[in-house]
Amino acid sequence: MRSFIGKSKNIDYLVVHGTAERSVSIKSTDEFIEKLKKEDYSIEYHRLDGMNQGNLEIEDILANWLKKYVE
Repeated sequence: MRSFIGKSKNIDYLVVHGTAERSVSIKSTDEFIEKLKKEDYSIEYHRLDGMNQGNLEIEDILANWLKKYVE
């Protein structure tokens, strides 16, 4: 993820991470998001308490995020 910083700043990003996810720690994602925000990336970040890949429900989050591109 470190090699990502400094690239593709002209893209809006949506990041969704469940706090119960074990493959990538929520702490790592939180730290990465903070670094990107300090670099002025456009990021919408959602931390979903108690969720992981098996039970993430992101349909509403994704739909609302995409609406800004069609309205």
